[in-house]
Amino acid sequence: MLLRQALSVTFALLMSAGSASPSAQEADDAPERESPWLLTPTISSDPKLGTNLGAVAGYIHRFDEESNHSMFTLFGTYSDTDSHVVGAVADTFFRANQHKLKVGAMSGKIRNEYDDFLGTGQRAKTVDNMDAFFLRYSYLLGRNWYLGGQLISSNYAINGEGMMDDFLGLIGLTGFDSTGVGLVGERDTRDNIRNPHKGSRLIMHNIAYRESLGGD
Repeated sequence: MLLRQALSVTFALLMSAGSASPSAQEADDAPERESPWLLTPTISSDPKLGTNLGAVAGYIHRFDEESNHSMFTLFGTYSDTDSHVVGAVADTFFRANQHKLKVGAMSGKIRNEYDDFLGTGQRAKTVDNMDAFFLRYSYLLGRNWYLGGQLISSNYAINGEGMMDDFLGLIGLTGFDSTGVGLVGERDTRDNIRNPHKGSRLIMHNIAYRESLGGD
């Protein structure tokens, strides 16, 4: 959710990949090259994080001619509440799309101010620290059908300032650790996953959170 909020308004800017400047004749004769790099500044505003400025940097790579283009992305935001979120995502395809792997990690610090904390009439300041990790692997069973598994792990800690920290500990509002695993089934007939013009995508998945996996 935080990633969606940070990327709610985006402006794309493609970076050129040229080296030396060619002559006019060479420029006319040479085929146009597409840059594998993408840089996107971001701006958003929401009650949780405030007004955010940030950027997304992406790199597109093809591991083999029969596979879809893989994308590696870094992102970060900073807000007027002195909050920040940073992360990285890799969305990859291997061996003629036989293997599909998506990995992501995110970390952030969110500062909150409350005029009426939990209806007590008291002003309060809290600092939320979060770390999250996501992994999903899928294998191509047949034409357009994938089956795989996924893992999600997150740590969310809430700290207060001064006596508020003791109060949060007293009521048990200190955060949580969560780890879950699940299955993923997918059918994807899109002609281009980055810019589809036809086709469809259906995905079904579940997450089972368990204390035996290290969660609360």
